[in-house]
Amino acid sequence: MKSVVEEVITSGAVTLAGLILWLFLPVFQIKGINYDLSITPIGFKTVLFNQSYILISPLTITALVFFALSAIIPFIWTSTRYSLYLSLASSLLGVAMIVNSFIFQERYLHFNGYSVLPTETGYFYISFPLSSTYNLPLFLLFIGAGFSMVNAITKARWLPVRRLSLIEKMNFKLKNNELIKGLSLFVDNLGVDAKVEERAIKTSGLIITKADSRTELPNDLSIFFPQGEVIIMGEDGALHIDEDRNVQYLTVEEGLKLAMIKLIERSSLKRGEVAELYE
Repeated sequence: MKSVVEEVITSGAVTLAGLILWLFLPVFQIKGINYDLSITPIGFKTVLFNQSYILISPLTITALVFFALSAIIPFIWTSTRYSLYLSLASSLLGVAMIVNSFIFQERYLHFNGYSVLPTETGYFYISFPLSSTYNLPLFLLFIGAGFSMVNAITKARWLPVRRLSLIEKMNFKLKNNELIKGLSLFVDNLGVDAKVEERAIKTSGLIITKADSRTELPNDLSIFFPQGEVIIMGEDGALHIDEDRNVQYLTVEEGLKLAMIKLIERSSLKRGEVAELYE
């Protein structure tokens, strides 16, 4: 997972929406006559006859932190799919904290049919007809956790959206005059010892360069006496000169494939590691 994909954006957006909404609407609420108990991000809030009391709880605070980390981690750590697993673990911990909050509320804020009202000086036991409600933030957070699980299982490949292949991305950069910039990132990821110039990438026995719109070559490059293997990329085609000075004309796609194959051959990574990097 080298870049942020639609699935990660979807999961993060749902989770963050749940967190933001939780700031204004409790995930769980018990209502009665002149009485209200709600689970907020900082703890349990009780209201009796317009007098409010807050019991600060580490359960809800850590739930808030875990869900926030679950949404943010895949956006920060994009170089590996392991961020998806970490995001899933964080979201599951957030779910566990929410569930523990429900257990705490049921066990310690209710006693023999009475609701317990914690105050600054003690506790009141009150009995009112009550009704409980699970609000929208809870469902959004649980849905976000579900998306995190699906992302981890499918490696964030479950939306029916066609993605550009690596070749298509490089072709797009070529047309936007950013081929060398794109290939330089590719080289860095592969760990290739290469020299990146304005219009060329040079490594051991290989030069990859781009002709301008008039198919003119860089001034310091000669196709008759090249130093090693040369791949020249143009907007309408590519030229490959091998070490024996054989010249081969290629399509843009063939030229990009050949350039990346040659760079992979010079990479310090193993084949499986390269595949994992761009899967």
